[in-house]
Amino acid sequence: MIVPMKKLTLAALLEHREAILQALQSICAVQLISIGEGEQSSAAAEGRVQRLQSAEELLKPYAGKAGFGPKPEATRQELEEDIQPALEICAELEGLQRRIAQNGSDTEKRRLQLGSLLPWADMTDPLETVRSTASLKVRAFTPSTGTVPVDGVNALMETGALVQLYGGEKERAALVICPNEEYAGIAPSIRATGFQEKGFGDIRGTASENIQRLRTEIEALEAERAQLEARLAAFAPKREEIRRALDGAAIDRDREQSKEALAHTNTAFLLTGWVREDMTEKVRREIEKITDVYYLVFEDPSEGDAVPTVLKNSRLITPYEAVTNLYSLPAYGTIDGTPLMAPFYFIFFGMMLSDSVYGAVLALGAWAFLKYLKPTGMMKNLAGVLMQGGISTIFMGLLFGTCAGVGWPVIFRGTALENTFPLIDSSTNPMGMLMVCAAFGIIHMFYAVLIATWNCLKHKDYMGALIDNMCWI
Repeated sequence: MIVPMKKLTLAALLEHREAILQALQSICAVQLISIGEGEQSSAAAEGRVQRLQSAEELLKPYAGKAGFGPKPEATRQELEEDIQPALEICAELEGLQRRIAQNGSDTEKRRLQLGSLLPWADMTDPLETVRSTASLKVRAFTPSTGTVPVDGVNALMETGALVQLYGGEKERAALVICPNEEYAGIAPSIRATGFQEKGFGDIRGTASENIQRLRTEIEALEAERAQLEARLAAFAPKREEIRRALDGAAIDRDREQSKEALAHTNTAFLLTGWVREDMTEKVRREIEKITDVYYLVFEDPSEGDAVPTVLKNSRLITPYEAVTNLYSLPAYGTIDGTPLMAPFYFIFFGMMLSDSVYGAVLALGAWAFLKYLKPTGMMKNLAGVLMQGGISTIFMGLLFGTCAGVGWPVIFRGTALENTFPLIDSSTNPMGMLMVCAAFGIIHMFYAVLIATWNCLKHKDYMGALIDNMCWI
């Protein structure tokens, strides 16, 4: 069913705001309505959450897989006490992350420099001597794409300049020397060959000396990176502490964001929100534990209010709320289809599988998941649906199908039950099974139309009940 809601208005002293917000947050009873006059106070809290999230993701590759078992439990106070120590860990991790990033940048820079010098390894002249003089233009060229076709090398040799080639067969480097006054005429021809000009900047010494130096520096940087990553991996056991602090920081962030929905003066604050009708007295008791100086009123929703929808059903029906939530919650004031459609979902689930052993495995697996991992929220409800679906499958396998792929008549052959199960054997009587499925489908559709009709009658929409619904039947 859809729980009736009340609109809450609360005024209290500003000094009690934090305690009241903590109390309301702990019972999860109120959805605030933003008045839009509160201070913007959640930026720092959001920053803490983001830092802890980044730290948790950073340690994820080093932490290994989580063990099988329920999630640890902690109080709100315990979680919030973990925040400051975890932020200190974050500071160390952020320092390591910056050093690793800088190490990667330095390594990549040297690798690029090394790659550009490799074609010149055979040149014995110091690189600082490769420069033009008053009469000669001296230019170094390397392939723009890493390799140059043979005809490109031949074309370079035919430009009329003095060309010295270095490097291997595929990756060639060229030193071009010509009089200054001739260079402008042959430069377009050089560029057309696929070579591009390269400068050595302030590099000193021969290419082979610099190549060796760069390789040594890269090895040292790689060793430093390995040490940094080992230090990072050593923080892996702290990941659980960071995750606990992340939960605490998220609670703190949500509370700070709630302050932004409030209006306040220098001495008092005003809060409005939605609360379940069955939680109103609990809200009042929580506030009275903190202060007796307050104003609190609960009102029925007004026409046009955007009232949130909250579902409340029996333990047997509650798991099917996960199916309802996968589509959309019904609007407030309409019908909760969960208890109305749950029986059909239960029956159809079993009919689709129709194997008793599969059903038993599914039901036991879902039961173990619920008992030992203790999931919450949507995951808990989905596991409940699977467990009930497994139970349905056991019975439908008995009535219509098989047991681990073997027909019931084969299993009970020679016994009094041989001709008892299945009720309709889909392998020998497909038309009978089709008729059963069609009958269930027709009942399902008419049932839904009758519900829509009843909803129209409830809202005095008699024409809608007749024309939009009953006419379909």
